[in-house]
Amino acid sequence: MMDILRDIEKLQKDSQKSKIIMTDIELSKKVAVDSITLMENEPYPGGNEEKLMICLADENIEETNTDIVEEVLRERRNYFVSTKRYWSAVRKEIVLSCKEFLSQRLTAHQENIIERMNKFIEARSSIETIQAGRTDVLNLFGEHAVSCFTDDVISLYAADKLPPPLEINNSTAKMYHFLQVSTQSSIFSKLVQSFISLTPHCAGPERAVSVIRH
Repeated sequence: MMDILRDIEKLQKDSQKSKIIMTDIELSKKVAVDSITLMENEPYPGGNEEKLMICLADENIEETNTDIVEEVLRERRNYFVSTKRYWSAVRKEIVLSCKEFLSQRLTAHQENIIERMNKFIEARSSIETIQAGRTDVLNLFGEHAVSCFTDDVISLYAADKLPPPLEINNSTAKMYHFLQVSTQSSIFSKLVQSFISLTPHCAGPERAVSVIRH
């Protein structure tokens, strides 16, 4: 189905972008799942399937699960399938399978990371930023780095470099803003670099292939 392939292709292209973080990949995945969910019981508005249904209607084919429509959509049946299956049932199975596949694109472990990243990105005060980043600073750099991270955050807020401007509403753009306003060797900057470098397990091979092709 071309409409489903279009959503999967868009998600794949987003995953291959060099400057995109996991939170925005998760957003792209949600958009794809929501789009496919819309197709569970009817064609995607303005999509290829809807156009096909209009063409069939113009040929006076009324029911989408009749033998006539099946013959139009597929000239010959699969000789290895003995049980007759209506086109509507096959369509439903394809839509639900694709939805389930995309829903599992990020593991539970990666979803926890995304949740922590979102809290860090959306923090609007020094206390919120420190609380959102403390666990990852501790795990990545050790207990001694927590106080340095706290100093960095307080200094950035005191200098009005944080929080990011409200007009920056993209998570990836916010992360690169953090990187731009912070000192390169600081714990805050290192934490941001760690977040930016994260790649979903499912997107790693796709991004590698994209880099090699270019």
